[in-house]
Amino acid sequence: MTPRQRDAVAPLVSVIAICFNHERFVVPCLDSIAAQTYPNLQVIVLDDHSSDGSLAAINAWVEGRGAGVTLITHDVNRGICASRNEALALARGDYLAFISTDDQWLPEKIAVQVSQLEREPGSGAVAYGDALLMDEAGRPVPGRFIARNRAFERLPEGRVFEDLLLGNFIPSLATLVRRRCIEAVGGFDESLIYEDWDMWLRLSRRYRFAVTPAVVARYRIVAGSLIDALHGARRAEFFDSSLRLIAKQVGVSEEGDRRIRFRMHELSHALGMLDDPGYLAFVARLA
Repeated sequence: MTPRQRDAVAPLVSVIAICFNHERFVVPCLDSIAAQTYPNLQVIVLDDHSSDGSLAAINAWVEGRGAGVTLITHDVNRGICASRNEALALARGDYLAFISTDDQWLPEKIAVQVSQLEREPGSGAVAYGDALLMDEAGRPVPGRFIARNRAFERLPEGRVFEDLLLGNFIPSLATLVRRRCIEAVGGFDESLIYEDWDMWLRLSRRYRFAVTPAVVARYRIVAGSLIDALHGARRAEFFDSSLRLIAKQVGVSEEGDRRIRFRMHELSHALGMLDDPGYLAFVARLA
């Protein structure tokens, strides 16, 4: 099948895979992209100045595949938000699929979610599913991604803005997103140290989210990940990003502001920052 024939059959999906020091994991991740049953992919791989052997592993994988993969390399580490924006500028697909190269997709992931969003009305921006958990060796860990972060009787769908104000529960690796919707809200905020919660909040103010009734990925629990920032040396940085991204949502609705107050008090308590001047100033704005 020629590229033109594939385009006529299925919308193009741009895959954006970001790597930073994932030498041990990157090839299985890339193999999971290559194993997708969906026929029409643009694959963009970006190495954000890894200091291990990640880039050599990526180069060997790309050479083995031949043409069809766009590889971007950084001379300095730019972070996840800037990296995604750089890759986004090269994306041509109707849809975007994001993955960190320590994670993996299940083979039907993109096919299932493209079919789902093609049936959604024009206001449907995101389809999200769940992810299995694994450890650094790839061994299964009990539970699933969403339940590890939030407890729901039924996963939120449609207008999920107020649900997201209480914290992110959507696994980025298990999503498919309309490219025009991300472009409409302005891409990723490069002032933040993490990307997904802010993007979901901004998208959910304007668009609908759909639940994919399937597990579509495998999320790796890795020591030293961003989650460790909650309790580690980057705690203040993490807190600052959380304050600034949630501040963008103040004033959208009365119920939204109530949930913001609750979430920021909860986060501040968890981080031991209830007396932090930045937190107190933020709460004063919501009084």
